[in-house]
Amino acid sequence: MIQLSRRQIALGAVAVSMILYGVSLFLPAFLYVAPQQGNPSSSGFYALVFGVAGHISWLANPLLVLAWIGLGKKRGTLAACLAIAALLIACTFMRSGQQLAGGSAGTYAYEILSGYYVWIASIVVCVLAGMIQGRENLSTV
Repeated sequence: MIQLSRRQIALGAVAVSMILYGVSLFLPAFLYVAPQQGNPSSSGFYALVFGVAGHISWLANPLLVLAWIGLGKKRGTLAACLAIAALLIACTFMRSGQQLAGGSAGTYAYEILSGYYVWIASIVVCVLAGMIQGRENLSTV
């Protein structure tokens, strides 16, 4: 039977988190509800590059990257805190009935699509990795 250390499990979780994040970039993240524009959807990559019209949820991305760096430096508790903050900020995009800028045409309501949920999953996995690694650091003190 193979036994993995908490560090190995945490590193595996970081890899899964990064893979999920990468996948989310290629999936549709949201859909403008704009009948006159033919309901264009936007990929996760578009949302990352353009910051979803300045929506605060974009700030979860740098926090997630900082959490990954923290995990790489064996700072599990700090990484978990950063990832939790990223998760809370990312969830602000879920507010129903919210409007997003749709370019020069004004603002439109939107629907959340699969890419957003895969992005959220990547953050949740990072939170778990930080908690696993943070617990290991506490048990060695």
